[in-house]
Amino acid sequence: MLYKSIFYFLISLLLFVLIYVMGFYYINTKKNNPSYQEDKSLTKDSSSKKKESNFIENIIYTSTDSSGNKYQIKSETGYFDKKDEELILMNNVNAEILLKDKTKIFITSKKAIYNNKTNDTIFTKNINISYINHKILCEELNFMFTKNLMSLKENIVYHNGYESFFADILIMNLLTKETKIFMNDNTSKVKFLKNNGYN
Repeated sequence: MLYKSIFYFLISLLLFVLIYVMGFYYINTKKNNPSYQEDKSLTKDSSSKKKESNFIENIIYTSTDSSGNKYQIKSETGYFDKKDEELILMNNVNAEILLKDKTKIFITSKKAIYNNKTNDTIFTKNINISYINHKILCEELNFMFTKNLMSLKENIVYHNGYESFFADILIMNLLTKETKIFMNDNTSKVKFLKNNGYN
């Protein structure tokens, strides 16, 4: 009886070892086979879901400051900055500022970096600003609401119907409206153009 139990135990053990060895051998030969490709679809799906969760479409942020000025920014697509989740990197951007006196300022750009806590926004590429009869083109517009400053940079072109100017940098205090306009090169002057030519 004891011998039968030992015999059955050894047979069972032998079968278990054979199945394990055969399975191990089968998996290794399959992996070494050039036609074998491990299924990584689950990994890809999980990483694409992470990308999708970071990707946003039809973004709209609206805020009102303590003075009653309203600010709304929209973009077709965007995503959160990996290093700072307060920053949203936006594409094809439209913004509107409705001032307390009912004046509207419209801004369009290809790209923008928007801080969803402070509303500070850096617009870049093909910027177009319009309000009343004023139009401004530039390559970078930085709204620093936290400092009450606005700065425009690179290839600034301003038109208001009867005069224009061309400059490299414009800085405006949003509270006092004090404005400084200058060129990168100190030897160059801001160019003003009226109907009768340059001044």
